[in-house]
Amino acid sequence: MCVGDDLVGDDPCEPSWTEHQSSNVLNGVENNTASTIVACQSVCVNNRSCNGIDWNIAGRRCYLHGSWSGRRNIGTSPGVTHYDLTRCGQSTEAEIKS
Repeated sequence: MCVGDDLVGDDPCEPSWTEHQSSNVLNGVENNTASTIVACQSVCVNNRSCNGIDWNIAGRRCYLHGSWSGRRNIGTSPGVTHYDLTRCGQSTEAEIKS
């Protein structure tokens, strides 16, 4: 079981991602150092202000999102996938609604 970013017992505390294909969020900040989705996700996890990313598959571009980001465009951005980050100890939207 994980609490915040602390390791409790022998279980690693891993963040999770919720994928939204053909979707993006406005006002993302481009990260020019991440050339893979794994690298993009890692940059986000290591940035406390980041709560999601957009990954442009064709252009291999990474955009970070946080409280500064705008509205979500669901299903209107072919070739872009948005990922919401759930950090350790944070509830997902589905858990909050249930």
